[in-house]
Amino acid sequence: MKTEFDLAFSEEQALMLETAEAFCADKSPMEFVREQLGKPAAFDREVWQEITDLGWPGIAVPEQYGGAGLRLADAVPVLEAMGRNLMITPYMGSLLGAEIVKLRGSEEQKNAYLPRFCTGEIVSVAVFEENGDWDLNAAEAKGRVDGDQVSLEGVKVFANDLEEAALVLVSVQIDGEVAFILLNREEIEPDRIEREGIIDETRRSYRLRLEKITVRKDQILSQGDARSCMKQIELIACLLLGAEMCGGHGAVMDLTVEYLNTRQQFGRFIGAYQGLKHPMADILTDYEGGRSLLYHAATVFDQEEEREEAVRMLKSWVGDAFIHAADRSVQFHGAFGFTYDCDAQLFLRRALWCQSQYGDSDYHREALEELLLGAA
Repeated sequence: MKTEFDLAFSEEQALMLETAEAFCADKSPMEFVREQLGKPAAFDREVWQEITDLGWPGIAVPEQYGGAGLRLADAVPVLEAMGRNLMITPYMGSLLGAEIVKLRGSEEQKNAYLPRFCTGEIVSVAVFEENGDWDLNAAEAKGRVDGDQVSLEGVKVFANDLEEAALVLVSVQIDGEVAFILLNREEIEPDRIEREGIIDETRRSYRLRLEKITVRKDQILSQGDARSCMKQIELIACLLLGAEMCGGHGAVMDLTVEYLNTRQQFGRFIGAYQGLKHPMADILTDYEGGRSLLYHAATVFDQEEEREEAVRMLKSWVGDAFIHAADRSVQFHGAFGFTYDCDAQLFLRRALWCQSQYGDSDYHREALEELLLGAA
């Protein structure tokens, strides 16, 4: 195991972060986020079109398929800026869907689907099930092949943006191995989809029943070693979530500092009291540590021997750190913090949701322990 700590923030990433921060701050002020909460679709189609015009959905798609041909690491600043502004988009599903097709799709499937992702077609990824197992190889949903047809069965949960999606990637067991089925949205009857109530009300999450859905055999994505590919998909998702959580951590920290420097008690700004200054110093330290882990993971993500360790460190750290920062923000806002009108509430809900996706901190620490002890 290497002892030095790799960290690089390229000129391209710096420019991307500057552009993304300006765009997201302009398009996703908190008032707009709150306006979207009660709407059927969480995101705004016009804003999504602007994001597509910027080329962000195809940022890590090779140029031959219509993308920008950059690395996945170059999408990290975009996710960080979106997280900072609680921006509601189907961007993560688009990125993750493209990576799944790149990993598991045939050349014909890549040519058929990757250009569609780059032009902004909304993608929903359905990999979780009611058993609550974060191991993506433990899928219980099944696909039964009969000639040129595949009959699906099972239930998927936490499928984001499913109602609005044009394409849905579903993981199923076929002949003892996990494969992905790429469904067109029109192949799913409306009664197969049920909206879920989740803690993060900026998201739209759905339960999908696969019974009675039949697709063509050529819609199976099954290239490469299944177990290795599924682990890489998990790590990709955790890198993207880590970026979003780092952005959210920074924003809720700024929100709290602003309040502490505004609210007065006994003739002093409450931020002057040590009982509040010291926890904020810890929150800042956690934020800087998490951001270092984020850009380290982004830097080494293309190096197979370094990727898993870096990403699991990131996810285990930022999950706890973001929740802690958001929870302290609620507490430090006093009675107002416990009302729904306090923006800290939205950040706390986002933190709890993101941590629970693709494994919580304990899950990744256990995996990291096995990884490090095995390398010792």
